[in-house]
Amino acid sequence: MLPEAAPQPDGSGTLGRSDDRVVGGQDRTQVGERHHLGGGVGRRSAPHRLEVHHPGAVPARVEPVRNGRTEPRRTAAQPVGLAPGHARQYARPITRDPRATGGTVRAVRVVEHGEPLDALRVEDVAMPEPGAGEVLVAVAAASLNFGDIARCRGTVASVMGQVPFTLGMDVCGTVTAVGEGVDPARVGQRVVGMAQQSLGGIAEYAVCGVNGTFPAPPELDDVQAAAFLLPFHVSHLALVRRAKVTADETLLVVGGASAVGTAMIQLGRALGATVIAVAGGPEKVALCESLGAIGIDHATLAPGDDLFDRVMTLTDGRGAEVVVDLVGGADTETVWTCVAREGRYVPVGFNDDPESGMTGRPLRKVAMANFSVVGVLLAYNDLPLDFRRFGLNPLPPEAGREVHAALLDLVAAGAIRPVVGRVVTMDGVAAALDDHEQRRTSGRTVVDVAGSRS
Repeated sequence: MLPEAAPQPDGSGTLGRSDDRVVGGQDRTQVGERHHLGGGVGRRSAPHRLEVHHPGAVPARVEPVRNGRTEPRRTAAQPVGLAPGHARQYARPITRDPRATGGTVRAVRVVEHGEPLDALRVEDVAMPEPGAGEVLVAVAAASLNFGDIARCRGTVASVMGQVPFTLGMDVCGTVTAVGEGVDPARVGQRVVGMAQQSLGGIAEYAVCGVNGTFPAPPELDDVQAAAFLLPFHVSHLALVRRAKVTADETLLVVGGASAVGTAMIQLGRALGATVIAVAGGPEKVALCESLGAIGIDHATLAPGDDLFDRVMTLTDGRGAEVVVDLVGGADTETVWTCVAREGRYVPVGFNDDPESGMTGRPLRKVAMANFSVVGVLLAYNDLPLDFRRFGLNPLPPEAGREVHAALLDLVAAGAIRPVVGRVVTMDGVAAALDDHEQRRTSGRTVVDVAGSRS
């Protein structure tokens, strides 16, 4: 998969970067975390309370950030972790008619390249219109991605925009209009989708490619559903379709407390695998363990106490048959040593790699260790053959429908739930991305677009 969403001809980018290019990863925006915690409190960081919500959890509250001030939004009577079959109110209607504001909508915009706290503004922009093969979505909630930081800075990312542009990749909302070639019956459907070219999602309305748009799980509310699509599609593609994890195998997830990491853990457990998760810090390790993984705190590894030693101890010297790396960077070759003989290494994210996975690695070490490197790109499209010249080879649209159907069954059975670490308003996006950069987050950070409307 790609670090973030790969651009697609129909406008649906679906990426896989946890942050990076078309090189196999998910969105760097929340995939993975550093193997060491970013120190202290970041500059001008807004106050917040980190409360992670995982399957079965009933949080006391979720506190979005409004202009640097945290405010309660949910209570124990409104749990984020839902029991199977217990649907909640969702798809809140648009309360501000764009026609009454000259056809404009509010959006989170990168107005200049720089740190998120300097680069982002909430502005009015023209109402987008769907083109051929696209749908217009009234956005209720949208997710942040680690790659949004690189997009703000103008550095290496899977998808970049020309300033000014609107951030936002994966959304949940209601289809209000369709473009040429799209069934009009889609209007009114509650959906999750990838914004066109993986940009434009953190706005009151967004355009999504029809191949990257799917029915929203009825068991999840808007916030949860916005946190669901990218992490679980990437994880299902990586574990089921590409790595073909089996119940007798061990899965190692590096970056386990991230949005994609928590999805990998849950899917690995649903497949019957033994899951080991690497995270930084006791709270993140505890989150991984609450989802059924054996946790390793990378922050406590002393010099000489290598990750290799921990994994070999836990696997009786065998190593993990499947290793999903959501971090990349300097520790990549150490992670390779943890792969079992004839195992599979799946590079999904590159949060610790300033080149977003484009850094060269010694292939001889792969050959000597007798393991396979398995790529995965979250993108569903039939592309012309010439796109292969650029290394882009996405799966066909029917693959996306198959993956989504399987995931809907798992959600209905209560086997998986997105982990929402925090909910913010549009005004709180910059501070939230600063916290991502400092590794002060876990799970998915979701922007409550509907709740941001004044």
